[in-house]
Amino acid sequence: GMQQREDKLVGVAVVFRHGARTPVFGKSMPSWAKEGMVWDVCSPAVAAALPAIDLQGVNGDPPPPLSGTVATEVNMRLPGGAYPGQLSDLGIEQMQALGRVLRRKYGGLLGEDPRDTVTIRTTNVPRTIASAQAVVAGAFPSASASTAARPVVMTTMASSEEYITPNTKKCARLAELWGAAREYWDIRPDGDAKATAEELARLLPQEHLKNFKIDELNFIILRDLLVALDAHDKPLPWGITEELFTRVERLGGLQIQNLMRGGSWGHEIECCRIAIGKLLGEIIDGLDKMKEAPPASNQRRVLFYSAHDTTVVPVLTSLGQFDGVWPPFASYVSFELWESKDGRHSIRVLYNGKPLVVSGCHSARCSLEDFRQAMQSIRPSNYDMECKSLAQRLMESQDVSRNDAFR
Repeated sequence: GMQQREDKLVGVAVVFRHGARTPVFGKSMPSWAKEGMVWDVCSPAVAAALPAIDLQGVNGDPPPPLSGTVATEVNMRLPGGAYPGQLSDLGIEQMQALGRVLRRKYGGLLGEDPRDTVTIRTTNVPRTIASAQAVVAGAFPSASASTAARPVVMTTMASSEEYITPNTKKCARLAELWGAAREYWDIRPDGDAKATAEELARLLPQEHLKNFKIDELNFIILRDLLVALDAHDKPLPWGITEELFTRVERLGGLQIQNLMRGGSWGHEIECCRIAIGKLLGEIIDGLDKMKEAPPASNQRRVLFYSAHDTTVVPVLTSLGQFDGVWPPFASYVSFELWESKDGRHSIRVLYNGKPLVVSGCHSARCSLEDFRQAMQSIRPSNYDMECKSLAQRLMESQDVSRNDAFR
């Protein structure tokens, strides 16, 4: 009502998943790459038309090299010419559409030139970098023409150091929790997991069951392939029906929900802290800066994070709002910072345009204080320390007590 009209939007952080892509490379690839699926979904001309960028490492350093896995992917070719995990023409279209949505919602903050108003952070993966380019193209229709002279700056980080998506290589404790979660799923899978696996066992060639880990009741890998096929209007293989596809999709979502909880409920907060807490802390700090900056200052008031489904899921989980439905391509979470007439600040969080009531907040509008308080348990106080495995911590505590004994 009235109050909303008097409030002014003074900043926003948007975290988004990349657009549609080809299936990612993995042990399952030999299974599907030779099934006559043609990935003719990426035309060089479409990618070439995206705005020019200046990709930098975190402190203005040159950008880090691609990780080994991603470099391997980029050098492969699927039938039809695309590589595994490549953003498709459809994916670029989806991200441009997202850019247009963000222009409608946040035009006042975006202004006319992305180089003056937006801070862009991306994982070091071609599909997230290109997705950010496409969002800029959609949000700034005249940008492509003007960026050749002054490219849009984007910041990235070596995948080995990354924290805007969960990093089990850097965080031993997260790997430990996820291992436990997988065992928990094995023993107590959800709903019709067993029946679905049995049905797939009747349809898929034997080697595929192993490669997709269907024998371990893992639906995430097969889900990825089917969603990519479906998005690009390709037929589903092996006689998989729409109904079975829907079930595989749902089970994949429940499975990743189980992962983010660390298996049993008790580990949800710890999982969120080390999986994505550093990003959430950074977002809160970024919004704080916008809050402190005087209205006429040249403070950038828009933050873009170009990332993955594995970013969006733990973000939603941290907010107490993940319902087990896998985030579609081009999904986004926006954290809006509002200022009232009397100078009070509140946060509103939207997921794909729908307001969320964050756990710890009483309505979709949450005072900045309440929001910060709600997120306090998710922010790691010492990430490196919290990421040590239990075994590591145990050894270290024994070393400490041994030293005490010799004082």
